[in-house]
Amino acid sequence: MVDVPANRVIIERCGYTLLGDFVLPSSTWWTHYYGPMLARLDRLQGSLLDPTSAAVVQECREEIAVWRAHASDYSYAFFVARAAG
Repeated sequence: MVDVPANRVIIERCGYTLLGDFVLPSSTWWTHYYGPMLARLDRLQGSLLDPTSAAVVQECREEIAVWRAHASDYSYAFFVARAAG
């Protein structure tokens, strides 16, 4: 993983013209991804899950815990570029 300025350099070195970029705010991840996921996991928790499904639920909970602990350390950025020339 690299930061936004480094990605901009990589894009240009690869022969593209950067048209724009943006970083998703951390709140987006909670509102539209992890929050709904956690609600669903809570509903599943009471179900009789087979061992494989229970392991997937636990892995998802661990992912949410990592995000909560480190949300300010990383994010997702989107870059729009076109071939130069």
